[in-house]
Amino acid sequence: MFGFSLAFSETGGSFIGNFDNAGLKGIEIAPLLLTAPQIPGVAFSLYQLQFAGVTAAIIFGSVSERFRILPGLVFAFLWTTIVYDVVVYWTWGAGGWLKKLGSCTICLTKCR
Repeated sequence: MFGFSLAFSETGGSFIGNFDNAGLKGIEIAPLLLTAPQIPGVAFSLYQLQFAGVTAAIIFGSVSERFRILPGLVFAFLWTTIVYDVVVYWTWGAGGWLKKLGSCTICLTKCR
């Protein structure tokens, strides 16, 4: 409900976004101008929801049958909130510090 706002807020700081779009408030068919200018906001948020779910599913797949469901749900919530949302904002968020570096994330040199 608030992870998309933390990860893709267009008015957040350098470290993490804010709660301006919590509960997908203001996310409509119009694109997010700074984040994904050619994709409708609703489609982009649903895609990012699936991507966040896949990251937790990869971790669950490596430890299948070794945990109970309630601790697994708590872990998924904490993982997506504390780790995933923060790193996504740094890298792809409108105000993220890694995005502002202007360097290529693969080779760490200026992209051409």
